[in-house]
Amino acid sequence: MSKASIVWERAKLLAQWKTIQDEHPFSLPLWKSYLDFHQSTLHSFRLEDVRKQCQDGLDRLQQARCQPSCSQTHISDIYVVQVYLVLRLSLLLRQGGFSEVGLAIWQALLEFEYNRPSHLSRTKHDGRGQSRYSESVLDFETFWDSEVPRVGEPNARGWSDSRDDDIDLPQPHADDGACSQAKRNPINAWADAESKAQSSSIIPGRTLDEASDDPYRVVLFSDIKSVLIESSATSESHVVSAFLCFCQLPSFSNAAPNQTNNWFFDQFTSDRTAHDDQEPRGPSDDEFRSETQYDDLPSNSAFEFPLVNYEVSPDVLFAAPNRWFSVFSQWANSPSNVPKDHVLRTLQMLVSKGTTGDDALAEYVLGLELQLSPATVKKSARALLKNRPS
Repeated sequence: MSKASIVWERAKLLAQWKTIQDEHPFSLPLWKSYLDFHQSTLHSFRLEDVRKQCQDGLDRLQQARCQPSCSQTHISDIYVVQVYLVLRLSLLLRQGGFSEVGLAIWQALLEFEYNRPSHLSRTKHDGRGQSRYSESVLDFETFWDSEVPRVGEPNARGWSDSRDDDIDLPQPHADDGACSQAKRNPINAWADAESKAQSSSIIPGRTLDEASDDPYRVVLFSDIKSVLIESSATSESHVVSAFLCFCQLPSFSNAAPNQTNNWFFDQFTSDRTAHDDQEPRGPSDDEFRSETQYDDLPSNSAFEFPLVNYEVSPDVLFAAPNRWFSVFSQWANSPSNVPKDHVLRTLQMLVSKGTTGDDALAEYVLGLELQLSPATVKKSARALLKNRPS
């Protein structure tokens, strides 16, 4: 298909892609190539078209999973493709200006997967797979529409505890769009106001928030329904790795599946645009003109050189500043498309749920907390050792 795209017309290519998709609906390489084709054809690219293709693909794959004849091997293969489509969809929306929808997708998926109420069992192959999944989706719709704190937000208790009467709704959020009058340069004041507005719009809004000129701030259940997928017993860590990829963080384990390892370096899923402004640079012309300014410039340590790939180990997870390479230093000191405290709270929830079956993620999250909140990491470490004495 890559060769055919050079000589074939678009209509013929699309028809051939449809035929291939029908013949191999569970192939991850084919799904990746298919989405790459649509996103790289600039003269015909439309965000809504690719969004619909991802959502339709997720719906088709979920229907295939719920069939009684679907084997456990096929379920695992389908789940990997589903997670990849969720990652591509969330990154596409964020890059297209819908950052709150992209983040809401991961809030919904992680709540649906790890905070499921105990009375809602996972899909079983007993002839009721689709009905049990539908029951979970209906219950989750009630949780989402209630607008109680969701995973990653302060005071979030999760879907499983959403029926408690003592849960308080988040306080209405008011956008601070006023520019500071103290600024001498009105352009700088406008830029600061735009930056604040952009930062505040990353988190999905609530219907109780003060009126905003952005109608997409409130993410409806219909916007995230297609991403409500269930993990398989052999592929549970894929969704955690995909969430880290969405947050521009490195993988938490070198033993992660090869499919997810590749996602951290792919041109469409390795979204590192937020780090572009953090590349090492020399002094400006004005600094060269002033010997005093030049002498006062901080000397960059070799350990601060921006690296994308790390061999994850305790040495780089808990590295002392300027004494060894740190897996988190570049991310912690760079602008992020996801609020850092939101990421930390989300990962702490995953650790508390014991989701991955090993201690790799727990060690990873402690290293991240040491970088972001060193005052609280000792307390977290003690609690972790108490819960996991082995």
